[in-house]
Amino acid sequence: MAGLTLLLETDEGTYLRRVPDASPLPAVEAQGYEAEAAVRDAAATWGMPDFLFLPRQQRKGKGVREIGDGLLVVGNQAAGLQVKSRTDPCDNPDKEKRWLDKAIAKALSQGDGTVRRLTNTPAVLENARGREVLVDGAAHEWLSVVIVDHASLPRDFFPAESTSSAPSVVLTRRDWEFLFLPPTALDPSRAGLPAPHGR
Repeated sequence: MAGLTLLLETDEGTYLRRVPDASPLPAVEAQGYEAEAAVRDAAATWGMPDFLFLPRQQRKGKGVREIGDGLLVVGNQAAGLQVKSRTDPCDNPDKEKRWLDKAIAKALSQGDGTVRRLTNTPAVLENARGREVLVDGAAHEWLSVVIVDHASLPRDFFPAESTSSAPSVVLTRRDWEFLFLPPTALDPSRAGLPAPHGR
């Protein structure tokens, strides 16, 4: 997916802000796992590792379910992360849109399952600093975050209306990583971006 350039109008003038491409993934077969790791690394490295919790498995009857692809928990607010990665996208936009719709719907359903499991059975999770914390789903207000890793997202694609039981948002991995860029990258005067113009 190509990078973007944003035109920001402020009281101090107009700035250009470049949104870089998503970080490259290793060339491995398990691309989905690498995308999940990249999503967690962005939040833990540039965000707050104390609030980023790693996925873990939880028993349900005779089966085992994973508690999300990662969680962000701050105070009484929590976000369940679900990552969907597209391997070998084709040149047919309609086919890619169908894949996206299906993957996003599945991710939202998985997010609901994560909230439900943590509400019914609180779990001890490990954050990115290695500290274990009890997470009780009933004690938090939840947001489902779906992060799509897709190399050639159709330009006119918009996610369908969410059916999630919690508020939800869908982002590309590029946009997710942009959210966690360090402050120096967000300050035009310190990041080597063009000075404001049109004042």
